[in-house]
Amino acid sequence: EVDFSRSLVIAAMLGPRDTGGYAISITHVYQEGPSVRVELELVEPEPGSMAALVLTSPYHLVTAERDAFQPGGSLLFTFVDQHDNTLSEERVDI
Repeated sequence: EVDFSRSLVIAAMLGPRDTGGYAISITHVYQEGPSVRVELELVEPEPGSMAALVLTSPYHLVTAERDAFQPGGSLLFTFVDQHDNTLSEERVDI
């Protein structure tokens, strides 16, 4: 159970995939001023490898205390993969 008055949930979602072998993990979250960097590790099956034919939607959720983000206010969350590619940016009011 999450108390949203004191905590927030950071969600990383890979979206629908038609085989197994995919994964996404939040590895680090840190703030520099009004910017929050969320580092992700993405896993994909090797080309030509055997993978189950099943619809999946990999995701990873983590909770964080709102007080951990100082100063609060309007923060820009930038999600980057393990190769430092920006995948998404979301502005959030904390």
